[in-house]
Amino acid sequence: MALGDRELAALRQLHALARRRERRLAAALSAMQAEAAALDDAVRACRERSAQLYASWETALARCGMHDRQDFEALRGEADGLRAQVAQTQQTCADLLRQREALAQRIAAQREAIRANAMKQEKLTALLPV
Repeated sequence: MALGDRELAALRQLHALARRRERRLAAALSAMQAEAAALDDAVRACRERSAQLYASWETALARCGMHDRQDFEALRGEADGLRAQVAQTQQTCADLLRQREALAQRIAAQREAIRANAMKQEKLTALLPV
């Protein structure tokens, strides 16, 4: 069955739309992957900061036992402040990891959309006369 001029023009238009959609989907995926890399860097930095704060906290606690009562109270306050910062950075890390997981799901959905679009484009290409 031969396609008429109108059908052929519509088919070509659909094919062009699928190619444009493919470019948009690929650009969006690329942006998501860049965001994922930035989140991974943020998580890594957060974990490093948490480890540093934890080490400082342990040091402050160890110093508490080596001083008189007045110094002990000051050092204990410093240790408590550091422990609060450790807890805050750990919470930040957990939040970043949740964001990263949500982004990973969006990336998977984007890849599926790209695959589905490619299949549609293949079908449209098969219908076009050579």
